[in-house]
Amino acid sequence: MDAVALKQRGNEMYSKGKFGAAIEAYTEAITCDPRWTVLYINRALCHRKRKDWASVKRDCETALHFDRNSVKALYMLGLALIAEKRFTEAAVSLQKALEEARESGNMIQDDVWRELARAKYLEWELEAAKREERFSHFENNVRKLLGSTDQEDLQTLSEVMRSAREADDRSCEPPDAFCCKLTFEVFRDPVMAPSGHSYERLAILQHLSISAFDPITREPLKPNQLVTNVNLRNAAHAWLNAHAWAFGDIVRPDAPLE
Repeated sequence: MDAVALKQRGNEMYSKGKFGAAIEAYTEAITCDPRWTVLYINRALCHRKRKDWASVKRDCETALHFDRNSVKALYMLGLALIAEKRFTEAAVSLQKALEEARESGNMIQDDVWRELARAKYLEWELEAAKREERFSHFENNVRKLLGSTDQEDLQTLSEVMRSAREADDRSCEPPDAFCCKLTFEVFRDPVMAPSGHSYERLAILQHLSISAFDPITREPLKPNQLVTNVNLRNAAHAWLNAHAWAFGDIVRPDAPLE
């Protein structure tokens, strides 16, 4: 059998949930055509179903060697890196996957965004714990040096430490301007209607597939009237990156990887 026939066989096995047989078929196909990127991506999909993240990572890295802009390979590599708790690297891969998906109009964008949010949140959670450990150690040492007599210096120390901890203070709410009125989440990919109101792209397109009007003004609205709001997107993302704990409101960080 040639690579095309073996790929078809792998696809059939995958559709039946026979992932082991699908892996064998894709592996044989790869021996016939080792530069065919889709074979590695398809095999990675099988490994993903079996939660074999090391194999997912290996196949995605090979696929990216041949096609560095493959959205699926970048996405699954990000998932594998999350599984390995390499959150910073996962965020880099997923960010690139999101940019490529946005450029090509790939409908996987929402899935990529949520896994990027997971990686960013878990990265923040890990770093925040390390920061708090350092801050507490430093504060305790300084308090010992100051003793209990110099109240003014102790008050200054408290103010300095409170300021240092502000970046990880989860009591801060996202500005209303950065949140979609349909999803109630911080914008990922906002688009602006002629009314001047902005909505999350997928949310407003879903709304318009049912009702052809602006959700706020009730004025007639068509998808081709929507314009990407780049400035709002950049501002919302900058706020998220500065308050990375808020990514935890977009996705359940402890949800199983799928």
